[in-house]
Amino acid sequence: RTKCQPNLNFSPLIPARVMFFLIRLIADFLERRVDKVLISTGESLKIFVQEVWRLFFRVFVFFVTILLGFLHKPAFERWVQEHRNRIQPIFVDPDSETSERKPKEPTAFASLLDEDESSGASSSPEEDAHQSSEEEVKGEVNAQSPRVSPTTSSPLTQRNIQRRRLKYEKLVHTNDRVFSNQKLNRGFLEDLRMWFLLRIDLVVNWFRAAFHRFFDFWKSLTFFGALYLILRSILALRPNVVFVGVISFLFRIVTGFAALCINLPMAVQRFFTPFPVDRRTTRDLVISQGYPYERYDVTTEDGYILQLERLPQPKSSKVLYFQHGVVDNSFAWFGHIEGEAASALAFRAFDEGYDVFVGTLRGCGGSTGHTNPAITPEAYWDFTVNEHAFRDLPAFVTKIQELKRQDLNTAPEDPPKHKLTFIAHSMGAMATLMYLVYSRLKQRDHGVSSAILLSPAGYHKTAPRLAKLCGPIIDRFLRIFPRFSVFRFPSETFRVLCSKLIEDLNNSYTGRIFVGWMISKTIGGNLEDHTFVNMHNLTYNIFTGTSKGIFKHFWQNWLNQRFEAFDYGRDGNLKHYGTETPINFMENYDQIDIPIYFVMGLNDTLIEPISVITQYAALKDRHPDRAYLKAFSRLGHIDFTVGANEKLVTFLMNTLKNFHK
Repeated sequence: RTKCQPNLNFSPLIPARVMFFLIRLIADFLERRVDKVLISTGESLKIFVQEVWRLFFRVFVFFVTILLGFLHKPAFERWVQEHRNRIQPIFVDPDSETSERKPKEPTAFASLLDEDESSGASSSPEEDAHQSSEEEVKGEVNAQSPRVSPTTSSPLTQRNIQRRRLKYEKLVHTNDRVFSNQKLNRGFLEDLRMWFLLRIDLVVNWFRAAFHRFFDFWKSLTFFGALYLILRSILALRPNVVFVGVISFLFRIVTGFAALCINLPMAVQRFFTPFPVDRRTTRDLVISQGYPYERYDVTTEDGYILQLERLPQPKSSKVLYFQHGVVDNSFAWFGHIEGEAASALAFRAFDEGYDVFVGTLRGCGGSTGHTNPAITPEAYWDFTVNEHAFRDLPAFVTKIQELKRQDLNTAPEDPPKHKLTFIAHSMGAMATLMYLVYSRLKQRDHGVSSAILLSPAGYHKTAPRLAKLCGPIIDRFLRIFPRFSVFRFPSETFRVLCSKLIEDLNNSYTGRIFVGWMISKTIGGNLEDHTFVNMHNLTYNIFTGTSKGIFKHFWQNWLNQRFEAFDYGRDGNLKHYGTETPINFMENYDQIDIPIYFVMGLNDTLIEPISVITQYAALKDRHPDRAYLKAFSRLGHIDFTVGANEKLVTFLMNTLKNFHK
């Protein structure tokens, strides 16, 4: 009898295994080739994007240059000379100058200027400060390249090269402190270019992962197919074992798809991640420079919560209060040009032994709180310069006096042991004058011993052309839309976007000239090296918001050609002032009982010298011994705060010493 045995036929096993082995080899080969093609394609796309971007940037520079040629011919000529020197070297004698500066005619304010400022042949403050080091560098450059020397008409002269080197690389040493600058901003176009490059990498990596999974499928199929044939041949009576292999294969497919789905939300999140921007607060700036910092919340009579910052010197009797201007905040006194933190006025005053206080007016960055959490935006932003002068400044002075009486152990009934000096800029100086006059009219103690007013607003004999053009339009707009209450960026995203677009313009030489030209036409300043383009985080830190009442107050003073309190109408004036017309402060300068220094910039086109001189003359007529005037030939409007140079800082420190003798 023949015994029944299972039919174990191994004949198809070897050819099937060979077939699966060949399929795996082909899959590995194709996987490597496709991966290389995808990587090469990605790099080619990135190179293409870079070249298109460079072409777009050159076209943009071309149109900006043409615009400069129509608007400002000297800037256009400098741009042409700049690029001509880049393309074709100029061979001249290194010991000779191809052009010399023409001496300027002495200004009408020469008697108010320093001796070196009034001289037409004098250089800028930065040039004078670094003249010796520039000569050393010039000798080094000439030694390396004896036949090439840049012309003085080019913006890339050796003097400017050294100035940039000092600005971006030098550490400034003051009183054992070392200051260094940190640039955190990137431009919007730079972010957009980087976004395109990252998206290319993301798409290429996605395709690579997809093809890897596709070929992994075939590899898995060959593996499980061969395993299935072996199990089928060996375990023909137990096909359920093969089912385990099929389940394992399906598990790998499902887990791979799940991993792809998990990575997709992460990619979307990276897409919407905010672009980096320098959001450092004044507290961050102060602490990063190694100074002590304190912050107080000050509540006004009408419920506004204001920010008062301090660089404390508790035992000092010399107290200094800084007040910023319109669409500004405390950053004005802590911000500094790149690489020159020691130029910040608040830091320098602290180094001189002053107890420094910096106030932020209502509605500006850091002072946006209110005791009534349910207050409406229309009610919150319903204020003018009156509220800054009659409510904000008294609250700040009261808080400072309270702190100094505690620090110096002074009883409330005793006279104060400290002297408080105001340094105020623009609208802050306007509010200071209003506060001093109004306090004396109400027979109140203002608590101020002296004041230095930098480019003070209030009286405006002239105005920039842009203000004359936009003023009537804004006034008409406010009449049509009376519920509109505040001028500010509509959102944080828009604010960041504007900051980055300005950064893009500042990243190119042509863009810097264009921005400098536009800003200098509005607020003045040095066109070649404007403070606005040298402060990489200035755009983000200014224009934090101002009410429509502030605009109306300025527009009223400009139309009436007087320095007045806000005009509420006949009934409103009777209620607020007790008279049918608003207070004319210049007619009441006889109430001022402290010395005041008026400081003006001859390059300031926002508040021109004639306006400052008119206020100075009004006080001089009433108190000849309390009115002082100082002029700086090269300073624009914001050069008194974030753009303060060494001459201005030295003058302020010397004046403070005289006040605090």
